[in-house]
Amino acid sequence: MSSEAMEQTSLPGKAYKPAPPPPHAPLTTKLQEAAGVKEPHKLLGVQSVQPPGSWFEKGDGDVFEGTGDGNPSDYEEVFGKGNVPTPDSLQMMYSSPSRGVTAEPDKIAAGWGKMRYSGDLMDDDGNKVGEFKRTFVRGDSGLQVHHDLFWIADDYEHLKGRGIGKDVTTKALRAYRDMSVTKVHVSTAKDGRVAWACMGFDWANEFERAGMTECFHRFLRDRGYSNQDRAILGTAAKHAFTLASLEHDGEMLGREFLEDGPGWDGVLNLRDGDPGYEFAKRRLKL
Repeated sequence: MSSEAMEQTSLPGKAYKPAPPPPHAPLTTKLQEAAGVKEPHKLLGVQSVQPPGSWFEKGDGDVFEGTGDGNPSDYEEVFGKGNVPTPDSLQMMYSSPSRGVTAEPDKIAAGWGKMRYSGDLMDDDGNKVGEFKRTFVRGDSGLQVHHDLFWIADDYEHLKGRGIGKDVTTKALRAYRDMSVTKVHVSTAKDGRVAWACMGFDWANEFERAGMTECFHRFLRDRGYSNQDRAILGTAAKHAFTLASLEHDGEMLGREFLEDGPGWDGVLNLRDGDPGYEFAKRRLKL
């Protein structure tokens, strides 16, 4: 049984028509000029493997003045005064220019303890190749992030398999740690059922764990495994990330199950000592 998860970096997609280049300059222009770099994707490609402090900037709620909807106090309610990520930092967090994709936000809005950040994914030629959406929520257990959407359209198959999802998630998790985010939530679909598990995400709650474990036992039964074998192999379903790495007799059983099985709600607790977070730190070199 292998202890290493199989890498999966392609993301959910659907057909999408190319769009003309955005009419505005990328938000990274300021940082590009400051660094004296003519090609920002090369700058970001280097920064993507460095700690968040090398590119991550924060300020008061007025950093979104003229860019996002909501008062400065709305952003500070979510992130805290002096801890609001700048628009540049957010864009860099969800972009992977070195792999051909840049996030272009079209909706930034805060209120009622939440901030929504969403927009289009653009390729190097200015074509719209997908969409993304993130929601930051301030609650009783601190600041949490919902990864609502990140997909690349099937029409742009050449962008898949480049490690875009892994790169974006790695940068985001490094920044979240600097922002004191406590949890990251996902709802998996299609290829994401494997990808999120391979990056340390686990079942969202005991109900989810019990349901996915039962489905996995049925999967093993349908494959002809005995009760004894099912009892042994089924222990891998305790965590989504251990299930994703389950290998038996040369078959990646966990991966096959996740690829064809039901979608699942997942969570990553950004707490040292948490099994999923420790897995993510090793897997993503956080």
